[in-house]
Amino acid sequence: MTCRVQAQSAREQPLLLHLGCGRTRLEGWVNCDFTPGLNVDEAFDVQKAWPFDTNTVSAIYASHLLEHLRDPWTFFREAWRVLRPNGAMTLRLPHGDHRAAWWDLTHIRPWYPENFCLLQPGYAETIGNPQTQGWDAPFGISSVDCRISGEFARLLSWRLGRRLLMPWADHIQNFCEELWVNTFALKDAEAVAAYRRRHPAANVVPARWVMYRHHLERRALRPQEAPGLVPLVDDNAVNGFHAGQQRRIDHGGGS
Repeated sequence: MTCRVQAQSAREQPLLLHLGCGRTRLEGWVNCDFTPGLNVDEAFDVQKAWPFDTNTVSAIYASHLLEHLRDPWTFFREAWRVLRPNGAMTLRLPHGDHRAAWWDLTHIRPWYPENFCLLQPGYAETIGNPQTQGWDAPFGISSVDCRISGEFARLLSWRLGRRLLMPWADHIQNFCEELWVNTFALKDAEAVAAYRRRHPAANVVPARWVMYRHHLERRALRPQEAPGLVPLVDDNAVNGFHAGQQRRIDHGGGS
């Protein structure tokens, strides 16, 4: 059965898309990649039209895909198109200040939490840049989780170590290893207006410093244990120039 046929029955069973799956298969998800393979259910280029109908997808997960794309604009527009209202999209990718952002020669550009401000409604008006005017695929940002490298676990496992190190975290190269960007699709004017009331500064994204629990506890993963993220400090509002405390936005669950 093709994904196009599956999409037609999505009213009964919304789709879950795993993009850039490579050799990793997630059961219960439609595993997609540019290159066909044994673990790939649907092969297509995410920088062109996707083979799924509008408003048929409840969740998208893409791990270390975005940094390979020359045209992220089409990627975000197509993700927005296929997602149901309030449908979630989680993106994992290297933090721009970590060497992992560049050690793969197929990486196109570095990414930072602030890059995702553009997805929010009202961004063009906030920064006064006509080049971003008319963005028609708005997303809300639940949080951008900045995963700290396990190399800093020994110091950060102590409360005093966190107090001394965390104020300088933005200035330490290779400190943050990975971004987990949690977004949701705003599909109508009412949803956009509600989001803007809760989050009026569109040039700011809610961000958290997190670490894998097993890294923080300085141990290996236990059998059958899935890696879990632990927040280390209060949430921050990040816009590249200022980090101040801000409550995490709650969009009220899934679609």
